[in-house]
Amino acid sequence: MSKTNKNQKSITSFFKNPGQTSTNDSSVSKPKSSSIVETKEIKKENEEEILKMPSSSPPPGPAPAPIPSAQLILSPKKPTVAVCPTIQRQPTSETEWINLSDRFLLTNRNFEVQYAHLYAERLGSLRKIVTKAAENRWDRKIPIKRMNDIIPDEECILVGILFKQMILKPSIVKQIATENGFSLQPPRNRYVDPTDKLILEEETQRIELNGKIDVNHFVTGIVMAIRGYEDEKGVFIVKDYCFKDLSIPKQLSPIKDDRYILLASGFLLSETSIIFNQLEYLVNSLTQSSNIQSKQIQNILSNIIRFVVAGNLIESSNRLKETTNQVSFCFL
Repeated sequence: MSKTNKNQKSITSFFKNPGQTSTNDSSVSKPKSSSIVETKEIKKENEEEILKMPSSSPPPGPAPAPIPSAQLILSPKKPTVAVCPTIQRQPTSETEWINLSDRFLLTNRNFEVQYAHLYAERLGSLRKIVTKAAENRWDRKIPIKRMNDIIPDEECILVGILFKQMILKPSIVKQIATENGFSLQPPRNRYVDPTDKLILEEETQRIELNGKIDVNHFVTGIVMAIRGYEDEKGVFIVKDYCFKDLSIPKQLSPIKDDRYILLASGFLLSETSIIFNQLEYLVNSLTQSSNIQSKQIQNILSNIIRFVVAGNLIESSNRLKETTNQVSFCFL
């Protein structure tokens, strides 16, 4: 037999019996079928255990949640109502009081009344009192005159209401211009300027003041008496000034224990307000003062008889956005 036929016989023998590569190769033994039998027996035992388990028993653990239907998902949701726990309020001090704030309520809004009428009424009601204070302070030989009777370089006494002319003072015209997008001047931290002037006014005319009087120590609306003279420029040179004497305070009935008034300002409530946690802390401190560790603060909180909101409750629409919310508290 040739070499080629011998190779073909080996290849044919290999495909007939894959367990051996050649009929003459006695070193390769036939594969055993014991592992296949063991695998079939394990599979049969597992099937028997599965059949023994009861089919009606649910799996251990909580029952799965039901799958919501499409109608339930697409239906409109009902609003949920949050129920807050009831806060047990601690007993606080009480006192008798009379409400006298009705005279400050605005029943009718009248935009025709200007500040000039208020200043004229204030000057008319305080003129006699300030004149008497000037007579007690200075020599009675110095005449008290009206502004239209002033003689230049002659010393006299004037009684009037003060007006502080400030170039940086906010005005309604500037506010309207700012709201419409026209910025006349940049925002300032203060409105005081070295060019500010003091002017004394009365029913007849007005006059600029100079001399021994500091413009930074006065504001608009003060009724006062001044002593001095008018120079050649029409400016009144002040030598001295005085105000009405202090009224005798009413005698108050003494109290046995301390009582306090809580003044709060700067809440600036708005849609973007971030101080609700501080408000909640304030309410809890006033209603549950026993939770405070400091005995001194407990005593103050339990003896608060009035709570006054002193301005800046609601945030203004034209307030600068970069300003942070700050809440201030003060005990009196």
